[in-house]
Amino acid sequence: MQPAFITALLSALPLIASQTTTPRPDDPIPGRPFGAQVWNSTADCASAAPWRLIYSSLNCLNYPSPGTGSLTIFVGVKGEDTLSAWTGPDCTGERIIFDPTHDVCQSLEGRAVQSWNHYLIPSEEK
Repeated sequence: MQPAFITALLSALPLIASQTTTPRPDDPIPGRPFGAQVWNSTADCASAAPWRLIYSSLNCLNYPSPGTGSLTIFVGVKGEDTLSAWTGPDCTGERIIFDPTHDVCQSLEGRAVQSWNHYLIPSEEK
């Protein structure tokens, strides 16, 4: 290999590495809120009242919930919006996308959540 090619390749490695990090949260969509009722201690939404109501049109909410919980979604336009949960604070780490069906209990299935945000379902997934 030629030295100039090796130098160019080595200088590009930090740029390539920075583009392969964890996904970044979606940008806020004005007027497109997300919302859910979250239960922390039951996987079947069975307790009398939810632990927290998560509702916002902002980008990210830091409300940790253990993996023992569950939720029901009531967000935006049915079939177009749903909720993302993240394993890290500030919508970092692994993204968990929930079924967009409204008013159906969904277990967190042992996945501890640190933060939440809106997820606009791409047209190819609808």
